[in-house]
Parts: sequence; structure tokens; C-alpha cells
Amino acid sequence: MVAEYEFLEEVPSIGKPLIRTNDGGTLALSNHPDNRFGLAVMRHFRGQQDKATAFLWRFWGLQRLFHHDGMKAYIKGAGDEREINCAVFEVAATEKLSDKYEFEAEPFFQKVREVAARMDAEETGNT
Repeated sequence: MVAEYEFLEEVPSIGKPLIRTNDGGTLALSNHPDNRFGLAVMRHFRGQQDKATAFLWRFWGLQRLFHHDGMKAYIKGAGDEREINCAVFEVAATEKLSDKYEFEAEPFFQKVREVAARMDAEETGNT
């Protein structure tokens, strides 16, 4: 939602020089949803670089699994209107990332099944 609806004047780094290069030039972020999302994350975790970085690595690791067959059982809806089971996010927040900052699909979805079953049992009072 931030990527789609946030006003650009509220994002101070869009279009302004951000990084100076060795040859005297500068780089700036373009008005792209991924850039706005990244800036929103950095703003949310103000002064907590380690937390922002950890969140982004996990977010990108999770994105790689969205097209995996194991994810189909945990996504409802289509297009822009999708609902993702909370168990997916709980596991993404706690599961170990590989050295390449990726989740291994089979252990990830095994853990999602366990967490989803526990959540269902708690919801129905069968704990």
C-alpha cells in the first residue's frame, strides 16, 4: 500500500542525490514502488539499521517462495486482492535463512503446515 499511495513529497530521497560516485557524479533513487517500499522500511526502523536489513532479507527470501507450489495452499484470492495465511509470516520471521538469504522451500513449508495447524487448533479451542 505504501508503494502505491504514498505522496512523493513525503519521501525525501526520491529524485534527490543520495550517493556520490568516485567520478564526481551522484546517484538518486527513481520513483519506483520497490524504492518507495525500501525507503518506507528504513523510515519505520529509524536508527535501527540491523532490524531494517533483517526485515528486508526475510521479505526478499519470502518473495522467492510466492510462486512455489507449496505456497498455493496459503494464498486466497487473485491479482491485487490476495490474502496470505498468517502462518507464512510467522515462519518467515523465525525460520533460518541460507547463506544466500533464501528460505529452503521444503523445511519452510513443513514449518508453515505446523504453525497453521497450531493456529487452527487455537482458533477452534482444541489446544
